[in-house]
Amino acid sequence: MNFLLVTSMSAPNKLSDLYFSQLEKEGIPYRVYPNQMTSPNDGNLGNCTREWRRWAEENPCDRLIVTDAWDVLCYGTREQLEESLTDFPPYPVFAAERNCYPEPHLAKEIEIPGPWSFVNGGMFTSSPEDLYNWCNLIDLHPNTDPSMLMQQWLNRRLREKDPLVKIDWKTKLFYCHFMDRGELEVRDGRPYNTVHGTLPVLHHFNGSWPWEPFLAQMEAYV
Repeated sequence: MNFLLVTSMSAPNKLSDLYFSQLEKEGIPYRVYPNQMTSPNDGNLGNCTREWRRWAEENPCDRLIVTDAWDVLCYGTREQLEESLTDFPPYPVFAAERNCYPEPHLAKEIEIPGPWSFVNGGMFTSSPEDLYNWCNLIDLHPNTDPSMLMQQWLNRRLREKDPLVKIDWKTKLFYCHFMDRGELEVRDGRPYNTVHGTLPVLHHFNGSWPWEPFLAQMEAYV
């Protein structure tokens, strides 16, 4: 499978240097875009669909993986990442997290099994063609407000069981550490989700969740 990991940032910060060194060590192809989202509404729906549509146009490949840059780490080889991608359709699939942000009151109305039940907007995968078409559908959706936080819009659609929104609730590829409760073990040098029996490759410390304990856990098995 011909895939490319895409991210954006304004300048190196936090975990970005370690993240990119991990990708380079494993031979995982990636591209970093300058962060164009510099208004107080960073991450709003209109900005996201505009940028993602452009990334889809500019990066022909079988599959794109889009992640944040400052708070993400990679634990897996290129082959393991590619193997994880085969579990997903080319249609956009987002990372899942435990926190129904920014509208926690919606949580009781979202019927996804397991702890990781809500959309995390910091990571997703899709074919470029499907992502381009998906962005067009979002822009034309009757409930779209370009100024709304993208993750807020997606969780509202998840509550409605809208087929536009799919998440990696078994953490086959993506793992969000926010509100983590110790479900991860290290098996053969890789993080293993003991709840779903999966080996997520890309790890997101969203919500400024501390990454130091996880790094120490991984280093203990090096």
